[in-house]
Amino acid sequence: MNSRMKKKMVYLKSPSTDAAFNLALEQYVFDEMDRDCEYFMLWQNKNAAVVGKNQNTLEEINQSYVEEQGIQVVRRMSGGGAVYHDLGNLLFTFIVDGGELSRMDLHAFCYLVARALGKLGVEAVVGGRNDITIDGKKFSGKVGIPFRIFYVILISESCLWVAAARRIWTICSFLSRR
Repeated sequence: MNSRMKKKMVYLKSPSTDAAFNLALEQYVFDEMDRDCEYFMLWQNKNAAVVGKNQNTLEEINQSYVEEQGIQVVRRMSGGGAVYHDLGNLLFTFIVDGGELSRMDLHAFCYLVARALGKLGVEAVVGGRNDITIDGKKFSGKVGIPFRIFYVILISESCLWVAAARRIWTICSFLSRR
């Protein structure tokens, strides 16, 4: 029996919609919570541009627009591209024992989400690097951070349910270069 089967999954729902608070909570759970349990965190952020740990925000974010609109800009501890969060997004995090994984397989977490959606009657397809699509349109992407020292994996995922497309294109300036 592997260590994953023995661990209790703890559900955490953030009491806040502040992106800085939620990313700090995610980091706290990852760094400080009991490793005898695994964690599933469900959260939402109000208007925020979230950038990866190595991104240059001057290149990725339309600074004048986010300031004018009062949009929070925060940096997450994982890599990946800039994303926009609002209350039309549902975000969740898995913090689990990585066990004997030789490499992180984000698709395993994608399939969990796709199966759950299938049970709700929504046909979701796992594809791309770490994407889930419905009717050929990406609605979810995820980032992962393997910390091999502790054999713990943090997977963060965002599911875009409702969003103002124009706002996303305006905030994430890198999109206009594509």
